[in-house]
Order: sequence, then structure tokens, then C-alpha cells
Amino acid sequence: MQEIDQIKRCSDLWLERGDFILIAGGATAFRIHSDVLGQKSKVFHDLLNLHDVPRPDAEDMMDGCPVVHVTDNPDDFQTFLGFIFDGFE
Repeated sequence: MQEIDQIKRCSDLWLERGDFILIAGGATAFRIHSDVLGQKSKVFHDLLNLHDVPRPDAEDMMDGCPVVHVTDNPDDFQTFLGFIFDGFE
């Protein structure tokens, strides 16, 4: 896995007011709004609302936001997030 400072930021899904960062395939970061993701995906809703999740360490933070790593292919994950945030275009 790459160091956080070497990970590519997806410009299409890097929301300056986003409060949550997903890193796909250890290569690409997406800064998004956790509320929107939670409303559109039950899996992420449940993940984001776990009360027993410990506060992230500094190494699990990027630009002041908590980071979650997913193993999905970055291109596939960008398509998935694009549907959630932009719909079918």
C-alpha cells in the first residue's frame, strides 16, 4: 500500500467540503460527503454509523478526514461513486 502523501486524488470526486476519504486499491483517493454516501448505500450507512468504531489514528487521516481503504479497482470504484453522487449522465 502506498503512503498517504503518494496517493492520487480523484479530481472528479474530491469534494473540498467532503468529510470522509475512501482510498480504492491503495492508489486513488475520493473525498466525499459521508451523509450522501450513507443515504445511497446501506452498506456504507451501516459502516459510517457504527458506534464502536475507534477514533482513527493520525495515520488513518488525510487532510483532516478519516480514511477507509477498500480493495476495489480505482476505476470501478470511481464509476460506482459517480453513480451515487452524479447519477446516470
